[in-house]
Amino acid sequence: MKSRILYQKNIMFLFFVSGSFLTGCIIKSPSITFTQTQTSSEKQMIGEDRILEKDGWLISSVKTSSAGSEVWRKDFSGDNYAEGDKDILMSLKVLAYLAPEVKTWKEEGFLAEGLDGKLRINPAAGYLTKKEAKSRIDSLVALVNEHRGKVIAFRSESGSKTNAKEKSEHLRTHLEQTWYRLVEKGEYYEKSPGKWVRKE
Repeated sequence: MKSRILYQKNIMFLFFVSGSFLTGCIIKSPSITFTQTQTSSEKQMIGEDRILEKDGWLISSVKTSSAGSEVWRKDFSGDNYAEGDKDILMSLKVLAYLAPEVKTWKEEGFLAEGLDGKLRINPAAGYLTKKEAKSRIDSLVALVNEHRGKVIAFRSESGSKTNAKEKSEHLRTHLEQTWYRLVEKGEYYEKSPGKWVRKE
């Protein structure tokens, strides 16, 4: 009985002592900041990657990312740009955002670069068993080619204002070949019309 009373007194003493030390302490919750980092969790959150789990959350207490969320927020506002420039910036940002996923599918051999500068589904690749993966690749190819087309059209239009028609056509061809020239080792590309090979 005495030990129990002594135990209770010790507990009460510790409670009051710890309470006096913690008086005036403020518990502040961390701020939540969305960044432009291209993680799988963020793709999952915004619904850009249907292959991942459907129910996913990303909670972060990081105030700035390595890319600098303050700079990103300022860049993304687009207040300093004309309407046409905003469109081209959005297309470039979409292409940059999708680049890691495109690279992954290229490394797996499902995507390839065509001679016309468009992203294509590799005819030499194996058959995709998952319906979701097939639909994701189809939508990815369509989206990438749409934004590549916008970038090429914008650049060739701005070039045609100052150059002759012949130079403008050369510029357009050069821009279309940009992605074709960036094919890395191990990725597929169209060597000649209808012939798809892996770069060695």
